[in-house]
Amino acid sequence: MTPDLFDNAQALEQRAHFRELLSNLTNENDIQFVGEEWGLEKETIAHAVAEEKGGILWENINTSHEDLDTLGIPLDYMNGHTPQRKWRNGTVNVRMQ
Repeated sequence: MTPDLFDNAQALEQRAHFRELLSNLTNENDIQFVGEEWGLEKETIAHAVAEEKGGILWENINTSHEDLDTLGIPLDYMNGHTPQRKWRNGTVNVRMQ
């Protein structure tokens, strides 16, 4: 079984800090909605905090492949831009290497 690369000490510390940050923000502000891009079955920290607080709606706001195509956003945008594409002022710029 491959070890989970996101369960090292640094990642665990970052997640704990993120949970604390979200918890504090929801306590200090009138947060009623959390939208998050998420496509996996595992519950996210933001989703868990929203449920724990009650009264905070959490929704998955993933963009469909069709919408990404329409917007000119590469499907692999989370893995870097290949070939080095970036959004600039509402247009996609493609830089050749």
